[in-house]
Amino acid sequence: MNEMLLMALDPGGSTGWCFATRSDTGWSDIIYGTLDTAEHHDALWDMLDKIRPDVIVCENFNYRRNDIDKGVSVELVSREYIGIVKLWCRKNRVSFVLQQPPDMALWSDDMLRRAGLWIPGKGNRHARDAMRHFLFFVTTTMVDLTFVRKTRR
Repeated sequence: MNEMLLMALDPGGSTGWCFATRSDTGWSDIIYGTLDTAEHHDALWDMLDKIRPDVIVCENFNYRRNDIDKGVSVELVSREYIGIVKLWCRKNRVSFVLQQPPDMALWSDDMLRRAGLWIPGKGNRHARDAMRHFLFFVTTTMVDLTFVRKTRR
């Protein structure tokens, strides 16, 4: 098996990210963080250019009118960041996978803790969400139960 670098993103005003490499020996340590400057279009592009992932999993943004009626704020800048990632993937022939926001719910805070993947700190909420999208892709699309097994200790 060749190495594969998988990256997951939770785009928005603060864009959470995480990535890890999978090889014959399993997964490397997961690295994570948040891009939280007001306008981080260039920083996101530069990060993708530096890391050069093989697959990018990204949370989709779906506008629903009922969100506004319920008083939920809508961050339209998420669409801009998704566009940046989509363009980078197209130009670099990298697989781009959109996931729906509820997909990450499979990985609760408790499961992240039991798997040893909890990212502490209030400012890391979006990095944790990127981690959840990463784990959802690994367990459902790649059918790799490595991290699920860690929750059963």
